[in-house]
Amino acid sequence: MLQSINVIGLKPNSRKLIENKLSDGIYPVVTDLYRNADLNLATGRRKLKYFSVRKEAIIPLNTLETEKLGDFFHNPFFADTGSVFLAPTGWVLEEKLRESVTIRTFIVFARLLILVVDSSDNRIVGIDIYA
Repeated sequence: MLQSINVIGLKPNSRKLIENKLSDGIYPVVTDLYRNADLNLATGRRKLKYFSVRKEAIIPLNTLETEKLGDFFHNPFFADTGSVFLAPTGWVLEEKLRESVTIRTFIVFARLLILVVDSSDNRIVGIDIYA
């Protein structure tokens, strides 16, 4: 269960958007992205694999909230680096991941999604989202 969100370093507008979302009830992407409390922090070197999500293999989830989330990411984050890196918890690289609310939502507004996978156990340690 989600208990806190780290908002250190966010621009004031982004922080306000998150506060508003939390007061309205957490959007399903947040609970899907952070499925458990296991941060899966590396204790040594990892061998990572990178997988590009094929847009044509995903059924997009396009709602009013999706548009708002896309605006949120495009506004404060993509301007500097062109991408955002998120570290999901409880994700494993498997076929049913294509049904993830997060992936189905992000695929609507992202040009490219890259899954960063620990090759020792197929846990997803990151998602790179490109505008």
